[in-house]
Amino acid sequence: MGNKNLPADLRSKFNAASVPLDTSRWTPAKKEIVVLALNSGKLSFDDLRAAYPDISREEVETWQAYMKKGGRPSLRTTRLQMHRGRGNEARPSQV
Repeated sequence: MGNKNLPADLRSKFNAASVPLDTSRWTPAKKEIVVLALNSGKLSFDDLRAAYPDISREEVETWQAYMKKGGRPSLRTTRLQMHRGRGNEARPSQV
């Protein structure tokens, strides 16, 4: 879950980019918002990690790769799992 106790300037970045600070479940729509915010420069990966310390760069890069390839529908968990090998993490180069 995101950290609601972030400094005001960082909270305003999340608000401006419409990125939720209180999510416990990453839906395709929320992933899309994050990808768009990162790709547009409204939010940095470090900003995202400040609010969501458990999120990995690899996970976000995977979202970006799938978003580029197939848009929001490709961000569904079941769709991601279909492209992963057993026990292997999906990588953008595998997309």
